[in-house]
Amino acid sequence: MKQSEGIRFYPEKNLPRDENSAVKYTLLGLLVILISLVVSTLSSLITYQLALREFTAQQTLQNSTRREENTKTGTDSGPIFIAGSDDLAVRNLKEVQNITEFVHTLEHELEARVNASLLGNEMKIERYVESKIKDRVEQIGSNTASSQCNLTSEKVKALLDLQGLLESKVQLLRELNRTRVDSLFASKVLSSVAVNRINSYFEDRNIVPKQITLLYRGSQQGFSAKSFHAKCDNRGPTLVVVRSKADNDNPRGQVFGGYTTAEWQMQHANKIGSKDDFLFSLEWKEALSIQQTGNAIKTAEHMGPQFGVNPELKLGHECHKETSENSLSKLGSKSATFQTPSSGETSFVRGPTGYFVCDEYEVYSVRL
Repeated sequence: MKQSEGIRFYPEKNLPRDENSAVKYTLLGLLVILISLVVSTLSSLITYQLALREFTAQQTLQNSTRREENTKTGTDSGPIFIAGSDDLAVRNLKEVQNITEFVHTLEHELEARVNASLLGNEMKIERYVESKIKDRVEQIGSNTASSQCNLTSEKVKALLDLQGLLESKVQLLRELNRTRVDSLFASKVLSSVAVNRINSYFEDRNIVPKQITLLYRGSQQGFSAKSFHAKCDNRGPTLVVVRSKADNDNPRGQVFGGYTTAEWQMQHANKIGSKDDFLFSLEWKEALSIQQTGNAIKTAEHMGPQFGVNPELKLGHECHKETSENSLSKLGSKSATFQTPSSGETSFVRGPTGYFVCDEYEVYSVRL
C-alpha cells in the first residue's frame, strides 16, 4: 500500500498578506490621536492667551479710569490690580511706600533708643516695637478704607515680619552697646544690677555714652592722690564709683558715686560742670541732680575726687586706711551743690559723722 503524502505547512506562506498594512494602520491611528491631543492643547493655550490679554486690557482700562477719577477728586491712591491674588487682589503702591518710610523711621527711633541705653532693655524695646506696629496696622486699615482698598495680607505680613527683623537688630545693637561698656561689667564695685541702675540715670538725662573705659582702680593703683591724678586728669567726663568698708553702722558697706562733665586736675580749683552731672547711691532709686553747676567738683593735688563744696562726696589721699579720716560725705545743706535726697539722708553712709573708709573705688572715662 502506497503511503499517502502528508500535508506540508509553510507558516511564513500562510500568514495574511495584509499584515504589514495592519501595523501601518495601527501606527497611523496612534499618530492621529497624538495630533489631536497637540491640536487640543494648542487650542487651549491660544484660548487662555486671548482671555488673559482681554482681562489685562480691561484691568488697564479700569486702572486708567480710576486714576483719572482720583486725579479729579484729588485722591490719587494709585491702586493696581494683580491677577492671581484671589480675594486680596488690591495692592496700594502708595501704602507700600508709606510702610517703607515707616520701617526706616522706626529703625532710626529704635536705634536711638537702644543707643541711649547701655543694655538696651529688651522687654521695653519689644513692647515699643509691638505698639508701633499695632498703631501702624490700624492707621493703614483706616487709610485703605477711605480709599476703598483692602488691607492686603502682604502688608500685614510685612508689618508682622518687621517685628522679628527689628528685634534681631535690637539684639545686635544690644550686643554692640554691651561691648562699649565691657569695663563696667568687669567692675570690682558694681554688680550687673548696679550697672542697670546707673544706665537708668544716663537714660533719664538723655546721655548716650559711646564708650566707657576704666581709668583707675584704687586697689590696683594704690589709692594715693598722686596715682589718681596721673590716671584721671584731663580725661573729659568721668564716672566715679565707690564702695565703703563695712562697719557697725554699715554692715555691708555702701555703694555710691557720681558723674561729672568737668575734668579732674591737680590745681586747687572749683570746676564748672553741667546740668547732666549727678550723684547716686544704690540705696536710693533716684539720682541727685546738680543744682549749682559752678561748683560741680573741687580739685586739688593732695586729694582724690571731690563732688560739691560741702563736700557731698570726697575721697582723700590713701582713703583705704582705717586711720585716715579724710573721706567724707555731707548732703542736704543750704549751700549744697546737688539735690537733697527725698529720704532726708544727710550722707551716703550711715553714722553720726559722715566719714567713711574706702574699700574700693574706680574712675571711668565716659566718651560722648
